[in-house]
Amino acid sequence: MNTKRDWNATFAFVLFALAATVVLRWLWSDVFLAECHSDTVDTLFAAAASRDAGAIASPTFHYPYFIPFGGSMLVLPFLPLFGTGIATLRCGMTVFLLLFVLAAVALFRSLKWNRATCWLAVALVLTVASATPKMREICFGHVLFYSLGTLFFFWGLAIAPDPAEEEATTRRERMLRKALFFFCMAWAASCGKPLLLYAVVPVIGAWILVRCADPRPFSKSRDGSALLPSVLGAGVGLTVFLLLSRNLLPIEYAGPYELFSPPSQWWDNLGKLPERWISLLCPIDKEPVPIASGAGLPVAGQIALALLLAFAPILGLVRIWTFSRKEKMLLAGHWILVAEVLFYWVFGSVSDANWRLCPVALSSVASTACVVKNLLCSETVFGRRAAATMAVFIAAVCILGNLRTSLLPGNGVIWRDRDSLIPLLETIGVQDGYCTDFWFCNVTTAISGNRFRLRDVWTDDEGGWKPSSYLVDDRWYEPDPSRTRTVFVCYPNEEERAPAEGRTGRFECWQIDVRNKRYAKLVVLVYDGDCMNPGQIVSKQQP
Repeated sequence: MNTKRDWNATFAFVLFALAATVVLRWLWSDVFLAECHSDTVDTLFAAAASRDAGAIASPTFHYPYFIPFGGSMLVLPFLPLFGTGIATLRCGMTVFLLLFVLAAVALFRSLKWNRATCWLAVALVLTVASATPKMREICFGHVLFYSLGTLFFFWGLAIAPDPAEEEATTRRERMLRKALFFFCMAWAASCGKPLLLYAVVPVIGAWILVRCADPRPFSKSRDGSALLPSVLGAGVGLTVFLLLSRNLLPIEYAGPYELFSPPSQWWDNLGKLPERWISLLCPIDKEPVPIASGAGLPVAGQIALALLLAFAPILGLVRIWTFSRKEKMLLAGHWILVAEVLFYWVFGSVSDANWRLCPVALSSVASTACVVKNLLCSETVFGRRAAATMAVFIAAVCILGNLRTSLLPGNGVIWRDRDSLIPLLETIGVQDGYCTDFWFCNVTTAISGNRFRLRDVWTDDEGGWKPSSYLVDDRWYEPDPSRTRTVFVCYPNEEERAPAEGRTGRFECWQIDVRNKRYAKLVVLVYDGDCMNPGQIVSKQQP
């Protein structure tokens, strides 16, 4: 019995359990509410739109991006139980967390790693994925292309046939693996064109690169036929996506990001990369913090980890010939993904936000774990000791990072304080209304458990109020005789342009904007009946 190996496996599993528990606790605590806004609940409302339409795609819902077989599928089963509320979103995201962990475990186990190394690598993935508010939101707050792309990137590499093992497997096993590879690539491509960028191309490209190193021609080896199912699966999935999305309302959100930026901005775009990378992975407070302090040392560790994640895959390229074929596939997939994202970052228009780097950050975590594992098996004493030092450092940062996340204050008063919006609506007793700030609309509906429905409206240059076209359903704005009382929520400088007919009351409240932690003063106007008629409303001046 190898006591040292068992102790290592136990320690690594405890570290993994700690990381998974921290993420799960965050999802079901008030910390999640404190970081929740209207964008976070898009997965919930997309699922509700599918339920109301009785179809995968709703023709009346304005999707900011359309993911037919993504997070909304995980949320749908819980809608009959909890309604369009935050509990439904939490249940769906708990299932996504489980799938995410299974994908990471499947990837590292496919590399033939022992249990200790596997659990430590998964713990590192979860720690990085929950290190900052933006990473938590993108990875486990709702399902976007970034988190879904990482999920299929992990699953795809785990399932991808290993050319070195194809000759040693039975025909039935090879057919099953190729069928799973086809299904994985088809599912990924059916979730939208960005998944081609984040999952399909890196996985298939990595398989091709590793296979090209084999001198045998494709026609004379059993693994050559694995390429066809993957490409065919991607084509089938993309066709399904195009068919499902052909009758949707226009999606304008991603349009600007599909264009080239002006050449004069390319160098500036590249210059933003280091700051965006560090801010994505490190929970740095706006207020200056002493480096050599209890609050500063964990942050310094996170910065060092971010730098390690950036440079370790480069070391992997230097040592790639010492990797196993499946490990080469992981490293090749990472660098294909890096090349794609950097191209869009420099020459496109995505450098405005650090979360565009989320897939690269998570693939870099897997690649870094691969490099450390490879160095532990190095023939040189220096290489083994350097790898051991990195492993201890990573474990320490994992522990400190998870402790920091677990100690975040709940601050549930953001939405429940007596001076905030939801308690005021409870006092007024009005369940329907409109709001001029998108960030307070859908999230109010979700956190209140659908007891209050605030619809987003905007004003044009002529002063008229119109329904929004972002993450809303046209059916929300249809005239409804049951709306005997409504509210109009706006800022003080918008009050004079609010509808005047039927107004019966005026209230004020302070609601914090979770994006910047600043309180906003809101005016809540109460009306008899529906204060708006979609498409025909013209605001009236106060008498």
